[in-house]
Amino acid sequence: SLIILGNISNVANNIILNGIQIKGKLKNITENIIQGSITTPLVLIKSGELNTVQRNDIGNSNTHAILVENNSINNEITQNSIHDTITGILSVDSPSNIISYNSINSESDPIIIANSNNYRVLYNNIISEDGSGVMSYYSDGINISHNIIKNKPSIFYSDFIDNVVLFGIILTNSQNNSLTNNSLIGNFHHAGLGLFNSSNNLIKDNNITGNLLGIYLNISNNSLIYNNYFNNLQNAQDY
Repeated sequence: SLIILGNISNVANNIILNGIQIKGKLKNITENIIQGSITTPLVLIKSGELNTVQRNDIGNSNTHAILVENNSINNEITQNSIHDTITGILSVDSPSNIISYNSINSESDPIIIANSNNYRVLYNNIISEDGSGVMSYYSDGINISHNIIKNKPSIFYSDFIDNVVLFGIILTNSQNNSLTNNSLIGNFHHAGLGLFNSSNNLIKDNNITGNLLGIYLNISNNSLIYNNYFNNLQNAQDY
């Protein structure tokens, strides 16, 4: 794969096979076609800061489209077309990044935020087809807003009638997050929003319609839920 080291460089208008690794600061990865990796992420940001991945076509791989790890902070991933990968964007141990205006069509999990607090914004992404919507694990202080998640759902959980239920957005052990103005629509056999051991979250102004279940709360207390539009087979369940 192509490895970009040091500070300040631009990589634009290339066809890049087997991925690209970004280390250091102030890289601008723009308008490339990035594809073809089998075992490594197509875009890897590792211990990177203030880098931008923008307007790229990223796909056709059996691994992650974009992996952000090793305390990579203040990076921006925006306006990319991500398709035909196992995972869309995975952030691990990397706080305060921006994910916005991406179109994501992955086979399994479009966006996963794990142990990554204070994401400044995760907004205006369009997520469709297979796999999850937005999954947050052990991550606090994330603003999830104005995303459209449709047709296909998220991670499995055994529901009240012992069937498998998937979710458009799921929070697990994640506190003090803001979920506003999202559309979770058309997951006819599954659920819109799930909270598991996740408390003190703000959920407002969301459109949660056309799902088997609108919102599921499991050991999740003290969240403020108001001004949402629910129209589902069952709108809410608390366990």
